[in-house]
Amino acid sequence: MSMMHQRGLACGPLAGRRFFSMEEVVLALAAVVMGVIAVMSVLPVGLNANRDAVALATASNAADFLLHHMAEEMSADPAVAEALPARRPLVADGTAWSRRPLGSSGRLRVLFATDDVNAEFDPATHRNGLFRVEQITHTGGKDFVGDLVMWAELSEPQVTGRMVSLHVEVSWPATLPYDNRRKEIYSFSSFIGRAD
Repeated sequence: MSMMHQRGLACGPLAGRRFFSMEEVVLALAAVVMGVIAVMSVLPVGLNANRDAVALATASNAADFLLHHMAEEMSADPAVAEALPARRPLVADGTAWSRRPLGSSGRLRVLFATDDVNAEFDPATHRNGLFRVEQITHTGGKDFVGDLVMWAELSEPQVTGRMVSLHVEVSWPATLPYDNRRKEIYSFSSFIGRAD
């Protein structure tokens, strides 16, 4: 009986199988933990890169919006180009921003510096070239807040019009001192016909 019992064990489903030792299990767990730690250490780098890319895209969209808005204004009234500063203006602390946006595109709002926060934008009176961009979340918070400064370079007037180069510097985030912000400059040139 004893021989049959041993033979039954040798022929059973667990016969010939090798089980993992405790050392092998610990080594496998250590390898998995090291892999998870490596992935988790790369995650913040990827999140920061994604945040920076979104901020750069928002800055670019705001500059594009402002440049094209002012180009349209200049097409309707060439004197708008002369209302913009000839040099890059500076944003001062405590600047009052309009409650009514110069324009908005989706969740992106462009405000302008003004003494009267309820005023509508008028290029004839708002000549400082100072703007603010805000990207609003679906809950009403602000994902992005930056300052835009705009200036224009005008060529000598010709018989048919003049060449105008518009420049916009976007700096963000607006909560930091100016020297610590990221800055990008965008430009747009257009020929503006004479008003007759």
